[in-house]
Order: sequence, then C-alpha cells, then structure tokens
Amino acid sequence: MAKTATAIYTRTSTKTNLKGDSGNRQFRASLKALKAVQGKDYKGAKRVSECISGMLPLKDRKKLQSLLNGGFSHIYVESLRALGRKTSAIEEIYEEAKRTGTHIVVADLPPTLFSSTASPAENFQRRIMAAVQEFERDTIVYRLQEGLKAKAAKMKAAGLPGKVNGRKSYLEHQQGKNLSPKKLKALKQACLARKRGEFGWRVLATKASKILRLKVCIGKDAAVTLSKQLKI
Repeated sequence: MAKTATAIYTRTSTKTNLKGDSGNRQFRASLKALKAVQGKDYKGAKRVSECISGMLPLKDRKKLQSLLNGGFSHIYVESLRALGRKTSAIEEIYEEAKRTGTHIVVADLPPTLFSSTASPAENFQRRIMAAVQEFERDTIVYRLQEGLKAKAAKMKAAGLPGKVNGRKSYLEHQQGKNLSPKKLKALKQACLARKRGEFGWRVLATKASKILRLKVCIGKDAAVTLSKQLKI
C-alpha cells in the first residue's frame, strides 16, 4: 500500500506543555513548513501529539512509531527537539524512516537532511546539528549541577544546612527521619514514572511534594536531585 498521507508530529515532556503554547507553537511552525512545501496542493494533515521524554529510544515512542509504520509519506516536525534529545535517538528515527519509506521534514532545517537520498554531506550536517543540540542540553544540565554543588558547599562552609535550589534535600539532610518506607517507595515509583516519560520534572516535583506533605512545592531542580539521589 502506497504512503500518501501527511502528519504533523509534536512532542513535549509534560501534558501541560503539550496542551499549552509549546505544543501549539510546534504545530504552527510545522504547518507553516507544510504549506510552504505543498502550496496550492495543501489538503490538510493529521496532527499527532505525544507526551514523552525525548531521551527515550524509538521503541518507547509508540505514537511516532505508528506514524513511521503507517500510511504517511511525510511527517513534519518543528525542530530536532521534537524528534529527540540524543543524537543516537535522532539517527535511529532517521534510519527507521528510510526503512519505512517515510520522509521526515524538520521545519527549521533544509528538507533534504532527512531525505532517504541524503548525500554524505547532508548526513554529516544532520548528525552535526543533532550533536550540537545534545551538547547544548548537556551543557545546561552540567552548569545547573555545578551551580547546585557550589551553593551546597557555600552553605556548608557557613555552617548552614545544605540546600538544593533553596530547599532541603530530604534524602541527605532528614536522614530518613520523615521518610517512611511507604513514602520512599512512592517517591521511587514517581521517579520511575518520570523516567518512562509519563510526565516531566515539574510534575515530579509536584508529586514528590505531595508525597512528602510539604506546604510549599519543591522546584524542578530539587526534583532532578531527588531522582539522582534515588539513583533513578
């Protein structure tokens, strides 16, 4: 069966972003690129939105998989971020698109970069762009963690309780006093759900705050640290 349909794919890590401006922004950019390519022949496209982490491999991206294996000749996305956050994940998607005869069009990149007939130079450019994106993300995470470490060291030197993003790290500084086995299990389950891509860091922060019965919700950075302390 020939592939003839067109789809617009949007991805965010949280349902809030998916339903909010992030998802709509991705859709508008993809639709603009689609209309620019099809011109007067534009007949519409199926919009598919997925709430999942961009760090996960293709096998865990069920909706994107269904598009690649379905009757879609073209899939439009706003940027590389929508496809994935890791270079290896983006290359995996490209190879699967080639195998299934699907042309992925990234709105802010030349359309030939994801073509099944991409030249060696175009393949190189695609990999470089994906690597730059991954580098930028890793740099932000690294600087954030370094800043938190420096802040914790400064607090310790001043004889104050170590804090993460202005809030105590319960696993480090409460020494289990307020963490019953039931709460610890619930925290681990929430962190695992975040890792599976069911929601993002901000939702994890909200869930963790409820589990710990905090009066004020912890921040995203504290949720990241909590997950690392639980080795999840």
